[in-house]
Amino acid sequence: GNNMFGIKAPMSACKAGEGKYVGTTEVVRGERVSRKSCFADFTTKEEAIEKFSKFLKGKRFKDGFDLFPDSPLFVVAWAWANGYATAERYVPAQASIARSIAKRTGIADFNWDYPDELKKVVKLLGDTRAMEKFALEDYDIEAQKGGTALRRRLKKYIQKSKNPNLSKSQQHAQLMKVAGVGKRFLGKKLIARAYALSQGKSPLEAQELAEKAARTGYGALKLPMPRREQLIAKTETLKDIEEKYGLA
Repeated sequence: GNNMFGIKAPMSACKAGEGKYVGTTEVVRGERVSRKSCFADFTTKEEAIEKFSKFLKGKRFKDGFDLFPDSPLFVVAWAWANGYATAERYVPAQASIARSIAKRTGIADFNWDYPDELKKVVKLLGDTRAMEKFALEDYDIEAQKGGTALRRRLKKYIQKSKNPNLSKSQQHAQLMKVAGVGKRFLGKKLIARAYALSQGKSPLEAQELAEKAARTGYGALKLPMPRREQLIAKTETLKDIEEKYGLA
């Protein structure tokens, strides 16, 4: 259906013959899970490109363009962490495709480098078990307005995933909801921090960008920006998180 970017559509679209059911595979807690999803159908490739562009410029993802003005791959990683895609290899796949297209077409306007700092972050964010753990333990998530209620809801998802009356796919969907919250909250910080460090910024400057990023866009952290002494402490906290999840 000319759907080059894997843009999903509501199930009603497929039922009405305006989309296509496609089998996909996700990795949940290290287990490969097959499921069928409804994907959009486009008349032309240009239509798909326009739709994808609107997605990236929408409220949920647009902050990536301001945060990472000279690195489209960081924008892609930002969209992925904020829920655009769930496949754990989405970012490296996009990097490979983009470099291939650029080489064939001679387009040299964009920097598609995939720095080691980002590779490590993407690998961690793709670990659903680690992201579940982070979502259920992170202090900032619970400390924000409505955070306690969110934490209770996440625990209910975990409990529901153990319901024997649900299919395997439905059980895994509950776990993905929890992991998605962890991935979004931690992903914003780590992707922004990785970008700043790849640009030669100091750890404190990188932490400041990470905190700003966490307070932007969809599901923004509802806490005031830390003062300088708090930033220093948070720099150490994020280092501890990296060590805890094997990122350091």
